[in-house]
Amino acid sequence: PNGSINQGTQWVGAGSNVVVTATPSNGYSFLNWTGNTNGCPIAGNVITAAMTQARSITANFLVNQHTLTVNSSQGGANPGTTLTNWGTVMSCFITNSPVTIGSTQYLANGGAVVGNAFTPVNATNVTLTLTNNATLTWGWSTNYQLTPAAGPNGSINQGTQWVGAGSNVTITATASNGYSFLAWTGNTNGCPMAGNVITAAMTQARAVVANFALNIYTITATNGPNGAISPLGAIPIGHGSNQVFTITPNPNFHILDVLVDAVSQGPTNSYSFIGVTNS
Repeated sequence: PNGSINQGTQWVGAGSNVVVTATPSNGYSFLNWTGNTNGCPIAGNVITAAMTQARSITANFLVNQHTLTVNSSQGGANPGTTLTNWGTVMSCFITNSPVTIGSTQYLANGGAVVGNAFTPVNATNVTLTLTNNATLTWGWSTNYQLTPAAGPNGSINQGTQWVGAGSNVTITATASNGYSFLAWTGNTNGCPMAGNVITAAMTQARAVVANFALNIYTITATNGPNGAISPLGAIPIGHGSNQVFTITPNPNFHILDVLVDAVSQGPTNSYSFIGVTNS
């Protein structure tokens, strides 16, 4: 099986010679001659049948074998490097994608075969019929983990995610009412920042934090002659806080008026700011 010869069964005159040539089928090689070959010159796939007797001879063939060499930088290839018969139909897979090592992720992105036709099925599967020595190389892309977070009293517009190496992710921080953006901290090296916006350059895994600060306002308290106000001067006060001022006249004097932002509050000896939202 798996080959042919150029002669058929026949009667041949005694002492004659018949040259018989064997030709293997595609994917097979000539192996040897067997049978009544004694006294017959043989040169590879050619035998010269010396008809000094009746002869029955057989050409034998052997299936060719080929090697599929498989390369995968992150392992997980099934099958690996394989020696198999010509014409073997093979379905090749990556079984371990994605590979996660700490905050770095490797993702299979397809296989390519050199030396043999193949069909890409998806990022982790190719099929082929092996007819030559060939090399299958699995490609892998690298992702880094981006872990953005907002400190108390604010928010950001991105969550934890895997991002392709070399990509950029823009993160915007938004302060809660009464707070202001303060600063970005964490793995910010090499990342452009413009106020509350950072562009995370994914050349590495990154964890960045948006920090916020309570708005601080100033109430400036002064008094005219012949009396006092407490507390006195520039008083810092946090957003939403309360502040009470006490006005005390000197002996033999009385309070004439209390002005808040030039608006009369009348002759009161106490004034309270409730839920301060500005200076």
